Amino acid sequence: MMKKYFFAFQLLVYGTMWAQDTLTLIPEGFQPNWMLLRYLKGSSAYYLKSADSVSRDKPVYFVLNDMPAGEYAVQYDVNHSRGFRFIYNNENVRIAFNPANKYRARVEQSKENKVYFGFLRKWDSLNKAIKRLKIDYLKNPSPSYQEQYAGLVRSYDSLFTHYAKTDTNMLAWHFIRGRYKAMPSRLLNSKKAYARFAEQHYFDGIDMNDTVLYRSNILTDRIYNYIMEIPTYAYGTDKTEILLRRIRNVFDRLQYPPMRADMLAGLAQVFSRRDRRLTDTLLAYYRRLPEPYRDDALVKKLSRSTIPLKGEKLPVAQLMTLGKLHIDGRKPYHLFVFYSSDCPHCQRALPAVYKKLAHNKNVQVIAVGLETSPEHWQHFIKRLPGWQHVMATGEIYNRLVTDYGIEYTPTWFLTDRKLNILEKETGEHGIMRLLKYYRLE
Repeated sequence: MMKKYFFAFQLLVYGTMWAQDTLTLIPEGFQPNWMLLRYLKGSSAYYLKSADSVSRDKPVYFVLNDMPAGEYAVQYDVNHSRGFRFIYNNENVRIAFNPANKYRARVEQSKENKVYFGFLRKWDSLNKAIKRLKIDYLKNPSPSYQEQYAGLVRSYDSLFTHYAKTDTNMLAWHFIRGRYKAMPSRLLNSKKAYARFAEQHYFDGIDMNDTVLYRSNILTDRIYNYIMEIPTYAYGTDKTEILLRRIRNVFDRLQYPPMRADMLAGLAQVFSRRDRRLTDTLLAYYRRLPEPYRDDALVKKLSRSTIPLKGEKLPVAQLMTLGKLHIDGRKPYHLFVFYSSDCPHCQRALPAVYKKLAHNKNVQVIAVGLETSPEHWQHFIKRLPGWQHVMATGEIYNRLVTDYGIEYTPTWFLTDRKLNILEKETGEHGIMRLLKYYRLE
């Protein structure tokens, strides 16, 4: 009797489930530890649901009805936080996927996603082939590469022409069109030339005010990449002026109020820890938004920030209290680095910068260790003789992180001889570009 009841209960559960729109995930290959579902909108990712325990060889179901149509993200694998995106547009979605490769997914149910995933596979393959050809041509400018490139560009344009025939009422078409990137007609002979082309043509063929794109991160990602990722070395030495030009270009085009408000707030918060002129420019745009889209508390918070930014003097009084520190005013440049000797990025970056500056007499380096293990720090600084070293622990560590706006380690401040901040950079790759930019290698 119990077995019959249990079977009837299972039918009731699954019957109820299939009466609703569901996302069914069937992992192939290694088994994820958990799965997380988020809704993507503008520059945000909203947590929706999680499956904390995933049974091997059993699908994972998420009920989707009453959720808005748009782009969603699935995350999985506790060790690597891998994931992929899909579209929900009021239909059941069933996806079998290989957790090791985000493009190896088989959509078994959902017209939107069959179209979208089919496009993404071809798009990704063409992008990779074009990128390889660019690299090969820069190493060896053979005419045969030009012929191969012309064929790939034709295929790339044909791909978008083909998908333009898709029903334009589908979300998939809007998201496909949002991924278009203009290509130069020929392979170019330098990275600078590609950077200039990218800046001039980054938004060709894209409707910046397509309201459907607000239900995804696609346009947001493109805008961030345009402003932040296109190299600035192709345009001169004033990085702030270049970024200001890009910001103006975006907000001269982007008029849709919700997306405009979202992007302005996000960018202002990013630059509020880096550059005062950029922050003030973004806030000036933000203040002109219609009142329903403005957050006056955010404006007040960002306007009152005391974090030292580009164009301001770097305060060193707190650093002087940490230990014996002599700042040589005769040096044209000073490079301050906030790091942790336990941080893998720092362990790579600081020795690499030390090697680059080994014979440069125009730069003094002041290294501030944000430490939990003084013994480890003592051992680490032996690899960097000649630099000025101080260490902060406990409450002083926390105060420095707050007062100097340290979000990541390592964080670098390059100043002139009077300690006016020329640039603020984070990470291990940005500093190498910065040294090259100021010819300090």
